[in-house]
Amino acid sequence: MVSILPLQVKLMLALREHIMHHLIWHSVRDNWERIDDESLRDGIRAMGWKPRQGE
Repeated sequence: MVSILPLQVKLMLALREHIMHHLIWHSVRDNWERIDDESLRDGIRAMGWKPRQGE
């Protein structure tokens, strides 16, 4: 099944800011346990980003 996205959604997904946010989110999520600097973790948490439960 092919889903056709509205043009407005395609334009939002193509924005540099959206792409960078998505890249950073995945990088933080995938490397959370490797972040040794607790102040960096606290700063990430302060922005509302939290690791998955159990991590």
